Amino acid sequence: MAVLLCLLCFLATPIQSHSTDKVVAVYGSTSTLDGAISVEEWDDADIVTFSVTGGANCTIYVKQDGVNLYVAFNISDITYGVDDACGIAFDVDHDGNVTLQADDVLFTITRNGIIQELNVTIEDWNPTSVSKWSAKAVSTQNVWQAEYNITYSRLNIIAGIAKTLGVFFFTFDSVMTYNWPATTGWFSPATWGDMTSNGYNWEIPEFSNIFYIYVILFLAFPVFYYWMKQRRLA
Repeated sequence: MAVLLCLLCFLATPIQSHSTDKVVAVYGSTSTLDGAISVEEWDDADIVTFSVTGGANCTIYVKQDGVNLYVAFNISDITYGVDDACGIAFDVDHDGNVTLQADDVLFTITRNGIIQELNVTIEDWNPTSVSKWSAKAVSTQNVWQAEYNITYSRLNIIAGIAKTLGVFFFTFDSVMTYNWPATTGWFSPATWGDMTSNGYNWEIPEFSNIFYIYVILFLAFPVFYYWMKQRRLA
């Protein structure tokens, strides 16, 4: 609880204008939820980065498989602390309000693997039971990683239907908080970024028009060839 109160104090920033930062939940492979970012496991994800302790970068990976949303954090941090944490906040209805609303939700995990969900009561964050998502973390002396698996139903996502979520990512290191977008206000969804699935619609990739042209040409060529052959024989 002390860590939560410290986070709330640090992230209570003044209301600012809407952020223009965006991240796309691209279609990718189903991730193994073990906390470790394995080789090639997240190569098919969209990426955002922001600076953390000592000017190093935190890299966020985002993708979906048509059923779940997957998010991973790779956090460079040599100031090891068991209360270090990272988290994701969603404005599920994307109403972009200047104050917290009932649709806003926050998922966190500490460096030693404790997960927590916070929901909104009277425009304030309050801990609740964890529902329809999970997370794991692994840690070494110089870096720690976390992976989230969030069901579509938790975020009111329907595969095949366009939807934009308000979102911000953060890491907490002892007494310092770092976040994306940089101007995020903890209590103000109007300052959060956007998460879309443009081009994917939260499912398998949509085929472009050029794909259908290739298909038509591929099917039409044998017919054309047969017609030309018959004309030469006539």
